[in-house]
Amino acid sequence: MSIDEPSKRILRTEVRPISSIKIKYRHRKELGDIPGLWVDIQKNSLIHPPRILEDGTLVGGVRRIKAFEYGGQTEMPFTVGHVDDILSAEYSENGTRLDFSPRELFNITREIKEREEFKAWERQGTRTDLGAICPDVGTRTRDKLAARGNISPRSFSKLERVFEAADADPETYGEIADELDRTRNIDRAYAKVVARQKQKNKQLPAVPDGKFSTIIVDPPWPMGRIDLLVAPSANELDFDTMTEEEIRDFVSSTSCR
Repeated sequence: MSIDEPSKRILRTEVRPISSIKIKYRHRKELGDIPGLWVDIQKNSLIHPPRILEDGTLVGGVRRIKAFEYGGQTEMPFTVGHVDDILSAEYSENGTRLDFSPRELFNITREIKEREEFKAWERQGTRTDLGAICPDVGTRTRDKLAARGNISPRSFSKLERVFEAADADPETYGEIADELDRTRNIDRAYAKVVARQKQKNKQLPAVPDGKFSTIIVDPPWPMGRIDLLVAPSANELDFDTMTEEEIRDFVSSTSCR
């Protein structure tokens, strides 16, 4: 890029009428959630004003302009300065950004969710009408943040399960979380975690040595069909049962003495 004149290196921010901005052909057609973007701007301010040339030609930032228009605004801040190639600048703004990695998205979402839950808890301490909604604050916050990260709530729930499992048991699930961070394939990582968790749950704990005064068991009683008055929609039991005699023999066996 050639920037020979000192004036070309000077950028300034100024407020201009939105109607004065010249929006020429844009390759981005899908503008996404404009109402959501306006809510975010109101909450966090306009972090990066749209970029324009001196004559008002838009370089980048059409979504932010549309968000201000959605909010009923007629003017907004713009960054004004020279650009050698508008086409390259449009590509740079939309094509060279680095999104959060899955792990980074999980970490920042968890931190924001914990903060919002704490704020809700504080509000609940001063109000009596929030008890019913406070438990949902974390879930609603997570879903909103997932949407902003271009991930559906369902996919983000899978992502959470992978990283929560890895944080709790790095030796068993750490490699799966690392693979997810590299490949960004949420479904495959989730399937691996679920399969490994099922396999782990099948491993029965070792029976401790020694004698015990009480053994609590829940044998498969010969119940037959559950009473229709208790469970009208119940089906026949889908597992083998033991007779009362077999249960007595089991309880009185040497292995239970």
